[in-house]
Amino acid sequence: MAHAGRALAALEALEQAAQAQTLARKAYQAARLTATALAPGNVEETLLRERLATLQAGLAKTVVRSEVAGTVLTRDVEPGDLVQPGRVLFTIALSGATEIRVPLDERNLALLALQQDAMAVADAYPQRPFPACVSFIAPSIDPQRGTVEIRLAVDPVPDVLRQDMGLCAAGPGARWRPPGA
Repeated sequence: MAHAGRALAALEALEQAAQAQTLARKAYQAARLTATALAPGNVEETLLRERLATLQAGLAKTVVRSEVAGTVLTRDVEPGDLVQPGRVLFTIALSGATEIRVPLDERNLALLALQQDAMAVADAYPQRPFPACVSFIAPSIDPQRGTVEIRLAVDPVPDVLRQDMGLCAAGPGARWRPPGA
């Protein structure tokens, strides 16, 4: 009986060893398949790279970038707001040369020429006129208002000049007279 008990224990140990060997072989094969799938250039890497590219493209859509350098004057949205195409998000003052945009009555168009000298004055500082020069004359008239946009280049820029300040401009031959003069 002792001999039969030992034989039974040996058979059970042999079965357990065979099961352990089978489990080890399956684990080895699974690890080999995983290693092959994760190897550079294989299926898993390709799928993960495609998923990463898709997620990065989605993330890029959440960032707003200006196409021009400048200073943000107004912000009409807050972080996290949902925005629609065509909606104004920011008002930006462009960096670079300073210019004054003037809607000029179209009846005065014949009196203008590019590079013509002009004078301008800020409403807030009527005693401090400064020189400007016609740098652009729009090719079309605003039919609603009967005006043409001109741009005056300002150089040097007066230290009192601010974005969206009220200004007056006069062409050549016109004399600037401060209020009360």
